[in-house]
Amino acid sequence: MRDGRILRNTLPHACPSLGFEAAFTYSTSLSQLCSTDIITVIQQGGGPRLGASCGLGSFVPYTPPPKNE
Repeated sequence: MRDGRILRNTLPHACPSLGFEAAFTYSTSLSQLCSTDIITVIQQGGGPRLGASCGLGSFVPYTPPPKNE
């Protein structure tokens, strides 16, 4: 976020291939993603193509674990 916060979103349902592909696209009329928005997986093999579409869950604040020194 612009203010330095990090938000985490846990999808309410499985999203086929999202973990493997690790890329997605979205379209929104606002300047932000909301819990009611849908993302679409981008599949890379043989050139990019669209895969499964999946709804987002709630956004919650996230604090990363401390780095080991």
